[in-house]
Amino acid sequence: MRHADVQTIHAMSRPATARAIAGLAQLRGGLRVANGPADVVSSERLFTFYQPIVRLADRALLGVEALVRFDHPTGGTWLPDHFVPQLEDAGLSCALASNVVRLAFEDYARHLAPLGIWLAVNLPLDVLLDPLAMEGIDASRRTAGVPADRVVIELTETSPVDPGDADTLYAVAAAVARLRVAGYAVAIDDVCPAMDDPLALLELGFNVLKLDKGVVLDAALCDKALAFIAGIVTASHAADVRVTAEGIEDAAGWSRMRGVGVDHGQGFMIGRAMAAATVGDWLDQWTKTRQSALRPEAHTSR
Repeated sequence: MRHADVQTIHAMSRPATARAIAGLAQLRGGLRVANGPADVVSSERLFTFYQPIVRLADRALLGVEALVRFDHPTGGTWLPDHFVPQLEDAGLSCALASNVVRLAFEDYARHLAPLGIWLAVNLPLDVLLDPLAMEGIDASRRTAGVPADRVVIELTETSPVDPGDADTLYAVAAAVARLRVAGYAVAIDDVCPAMDDPLALLELGFNVLKLDKGVVLDAALCDKALAFIAGIVTASHAADVRVTAEGIEDAAGWSRMRGVGVDHGQGFMIGRAMAAATVGDWLDQWTKTRQSALRPEAHTSR
């Protein structure tokens, strides 16, 4: 499946935008806007924060993940769960993804490129399988001057890939192959035991598998969760795929994930999502703690 013909990609149908918006004039939390979700997508109140991703072996910063936020006029900052599902239900996946990725590319060019790190951006399945949407995203990247090999496309969990759906698997493999030929890396997000056959994802050509935060946290108390992670790591490495653990919130979690061979880490212990302009300051502080943690005496004194 790694050599799937990219011409066989089938764009998934989306609900009629006008009809969906008519039935969704009010978002969760009480935000009323003249044209429903369409105004949220085009709003200047959308912005992106960035969460660091580091290598567990040596604590080096590898990249950041762009995470969308909405500045509610009275309710403060909204996290994606408060508005993204409604926008996607309204048929606005492509419009939202295009705007968020454009903001991320602009932030990367302005603040993050000098750090030499990658930028991970999230896309739902229907956008990944829409050639026109992907062409627009690629055009935004070129306009911002961001090299493709500095970008990781993360397939999000909002529309999970069904390992039993051969047609969708074939289309995903073709889309992933096209992105990799263009120079992008591609990750599959939120891998967890609830998936019917998570190892089938290794046949689709992804560079990275990201473990769901829930299974990473469960591994602290559940041997089955830790065994699941260890199995994913072993199979992924055999396929030359790296593994990232989300939800690393303390030193024990870090050690646990590193102990079973997880490559990369992301979570509150490492850094919370932050504005692009502050990532450099965070890195300065992280570098100091990294140097301390890597000293021999830091390990022998425990």
